[in-house]
Amino acid sequence: MAWVTGADYEDTSPFAALLPHSLLLDPDSGILLLSTPRWGRPSLALGCAWSIEPRNIETVDEHVCLDMARVHESLFRSLPVGAALQAMMTIVPAHSAPAWEQRRAPFAPDARLAAVLDAQHAAISRGLPHQDGTTQGRLRQVRTTLTLRLPVEHVAPTIPALLSALLAFPTRSGSDLATRLTAHLSSTLEQLEGLRAGIDEALRAAGHGITRMDGTTLGVALAQTLDPLSKEHPVIIPDVPLSEQVLGTEAWRVPGGWTFGAARTQLTAHVLSLHRAPPRTYPGILSAPRAPQGTQPLALWEACPGPLTLVVNVAVVDQAQERARLRQKRTLAFLQRFNPLGDTSPENVALKEELDTLLRQFFLTGGQLLWGRVHVVVWGEDGSLARGLEDMVRAGRRLDLEFLPEPTLGSTLFLQTLPLGFDPEWPKETYLRRARRLPGANLAQLLPLYGGFRGTKTASILYLNQRGETVSFDPFDNLTNPHMVVTGMSGGGKSFTMAHLAQQVLPLGGSMVILDRLPSYQALCAAWEGSYIQMDFNAPTCFNPFYGPLGNEQVVYLQPAVN
Repeated sequence: MAWVTGADYEDTSPFAALLPHSLLLDPDSGILLLSTPRWGRPSLALGCAWSIEPRNIETVDEHVCLDMARVHESLFRSLPVGAALQAMMTIVPAHSAPAWEQRRAPFAPDARLAAVLDAQHAAISRGLPHQDGTTQGRLRQVRTTLTLRLPVEHVAPTIPALLSALLAFPTRSGSDLATRLTAHLSSTLEQLEGLRAGIDEALRAAGHGITRMDGTTLGVALAQTLDPLSKEHPVIIPDVPLSEQVLGTEAWRVPGGWTFGAARTQLTAHVLSLHRAPPRTYPGILSAPRAPQGTQPLALWEACPGPLTLVVNVAVVDQAQERARLRQKRTLAFLQRFNPLGDTSPENVALKEELDTLLRQFFLTGGQLLWGRVHVVVWGEDGSLARGLEDMVRAGRRLDLEFLPEPTLGSTLFLQTLPLGFDPEWPKETYLRRARRLPGANLAQLLPLYGGFRGTKTASILYLNQRGETVSFDPFDNLTNPHMVVTGMSGGGKSFTMAHLAQQVLPLGGSMVILDRLPSYQALCAAWEGSYIQMDFNAPTCFNPFYGPLGNEQVVYLQPAVN
């Protein structure tokens, strides 16, 4: 009798069969049943997800960033052993600015205005490519997702098999099956809801904007992860497992990951893993556009122009077992301090000192040790993908982060980088060997939950932040002080900034009066068919609106301003 291994299963099964995403037990709340395809002891889990608008840390003091990291660390302390938290940041090239375009929709353009809007729309559709020094920039969309996976304890071995059999029937009733499973999983659902409420509170305390994903949003998020450049998304049917709905293209296993799509539009996803992390981290080290003084940001968005996803998977482990494991390693390091020649081994001496510090700092003071994995999924075509991977590795080495490609395990690890695709129990870490035991404080700072400046609520004027995200601005969003000051050295771009502002505001039906000692805006005035007045001491110009005979036409003009 020939035994079938998990590797054989993965090699022969279609891609959708490898996904754990099963029925939506609660479509409105976005609670998903997870059943990881695995061999040996079967298991089930429940999962949910949030869409996050990370707090801007570009303009806050360092102590605020550290306080945010402590709040993130508190999330880990609220999770039971076996739970998994997954933070994802997906960056894709963008070719539209929806809020900016919607702001201009009510204004019917005349011929002059249409030319300006056409030029602006054309620039946005090209992705606003630009250069700041040696840095190439462009318009990007950044999506941040947080997921929670809670295993179901004491699952009878027959339940996953029965679930698979029922879902295989062509005439199944998913809603009826979900109702029956909900009754069996009531205690786990209650625990999940309690954890979810606590995470809601912690995320808001950290200053993030959060939205719970419902079943449809969760399915679309999964589809976007599998096809990041697609503008079309599947219609999610709650009665059908998500794994059967989210992938509309074929998938082929390749060294390092997966290839998706038709032959002419193939996109390949390659996985890199973090093999070495620095002993000291800082909040947002993997995702923030800022860094401590003397340090450059990692800025993965500059290293790779194509879509990429940064994923930090965190698993809560039994602290007593971790303490015993560290004590055993410390004992072995102590016994192996001397080599057979009687010389002291500096490696083992350093290892023992590090383990002593770790035990004293994190266990005697009530700290928490977790294991986590950090992956980067880089998308691209075969020709440009290799260079993108090399640039990503070089970017990490600047901060002593060692990202290495996964030519053998890439296809397996890719499944773990999907929303709610992370299962700490499968594949076993003894097989993957990619996890790192790290203190909770360090993992909290590695989470990609740190954002950049996004501006004010009204998209009258469009800018880009350092990550390439749209920054909206309108001075009248501040009702008590609608003023602004633009300062800078000569040649620093003050006139360019004001011309940019004019080109953004005038299409909205606004008007401007610009006073300048130089003819910097003469061409702009001519383009908008304005009145250009050159000041002359011999023929002074009067701007007093009350000057003159105050005839009927002048009074009608002044009356709205006076009232």
